[in-house]
Amino acid sequence: MKKTLAVVIVALVFSLPLSSIAGHVYFTGDTWVGVYKFDVPTGERDRWDSARQDTPPLPPGKALRVAKEFARDVPLPKGWLRWVPEPGGVVMYCVSTSGAPEEWIYVIRFYAIPEGQPRNPPYPEINIPVRMDGSIPEPVVTKKAS
Repeated sequence: MKKTLAVVIVALVFSLPLSSIAGHVYFTGDTWVGVYKFDVPTGERDRWDSARQDTPPLPPGKALRVAKEFARDVPLPKGWLRWVPEPGGVVMYCVSTSGAPEEWIYVIRFYAIPEGQPRNPPYPEINIPVRMDGSIPEPVVTKKAS
C-alpha cells in the first residue's frame, strides 16, 4: 500500500507544470482568464527535517484551507461556477535535499466546476503553492484578451 501511494504521489508531482532549480521552484497555471506564474525562492521558511520530525511545520489541512482562501479570488471564465481542489491534489514537494533540513512546499491543484451541464475536459486549472509558514507567493498574472 505504501509503495502504491508513493508511486501515485510521484506521478502527481511530475505531472504538475513546474520546473525547479535547487532552492527555487516555478509554477504556472492557466485559468483561461489569465496565466498565473508563481516564482518560489525557497529557504528557511520552507524547511522541514523529515528524518527527525514526524509532522511538517504546516499540516496539510491548513495548507488546503490557505489555498482555498486564495482560490476564491482567482477569476473564473464565464460559464464556470467555482474552484474546487482536485481529489488527491494536495501534494508535498521536496524542493531541495542538498542540505538538512530539506526544503518543502505544498502544491494544491484546483480545477473549475462548470455552471449547468457538465462539460468535457479540459477544465480551467491552477496549481497553488503554499509554503511551510502558510504563505502563498505573490503570482505574476498575465490577463488574457477577452
